[in-house]
Amino acid sequence: MVKAFETLHIFYPRLVHVTCIVHGLNRLAEKIRELCPSVNLLVNNGKKFYLKAPARVVAYRQYMDSPLPPNPVLTRWGTWLEAALFYADNFLKYKKVVSELEDDAVSVVKVKAVLSKQTLVKELAFIKSHAAHLPATMTSLEGRSFSLDEQLAVLSTVEDKLKSVPKKEGGGKLREKFDSTFNVKNSGLQHLKRVNAGIIPDDMSPEVLSCLRYVHLTSVEVERSFSAFKQILSDRRHNCIDINLERTLIVNFNAHILA
Repeated sequence: MVKAFETLHIFYPRLVHVTCIVHGLNRLAEKIRELCPSVNLLVNNGKKFYLKAPARVVAYRQYMDSPLPPNPVLTRWGTWLEAALFYADNFLKYKKVVSELEDDAVSVVKVKAVLSKQTLVKELAFIKSHAAHLPATMTSLEGRSFSLDEQLAVLSTVEDKLKSVPKKEGGGKLREKFDSTFNVKNSGLQHLKRVNAGIIPDDMSPEVLSCLRYVHLTSVEVERSFSAFKQILSDRRHNCIDINLERTLIVNFNAHILA
């Protein structure tokens, strides 16, 4: 995308390329996952031995007052952190349930082993203390009604919270990742920050400036449109006439209003 922007900028000098800030926050979440290998092992195996095992599910629900452990989805940003927070909130109960299971599955053995490690408790506490806000932040930024100032304020809040993470716990690496994602490799975002702060280029007209007040710093809607078009333009739609295709597009475009 950066290479494409460099070429298109020759023909469209007003074009500004901004790396999606929600995608950037997901990169930060991936860095947290890298710093917490024990939690990653637990998240990857914590639900496997409940799949197609009704007896285990019954035993789980008799003791736990919560749904089954969530599974992270790669295409849904923030779901790994949500799963990690589930284990942080239900750690002792979940550990008790797993301890009563027989070692008749590889995933059970792996989970029992990781639950006995002190590093797991420290990593879960780290995520609960310093990353619990990230899933909700990413979800909120997916909305359409935020102004540029509001989006930048949310991003600034995340940056401020990273400053409180001790360096010995990985705070230095997280701040370095944030700086690399949102400052060094995101020149378009820096341009919009300067404009929002009142540093307006000499060649920028009032019309263009007014358009930037509600510019979107996320590409979530664009990526969702790919999935929508994939469903609408499916090869199975052999008898879809033009008027029905038009109506389907209108319904999908206004789905957020109906929700």
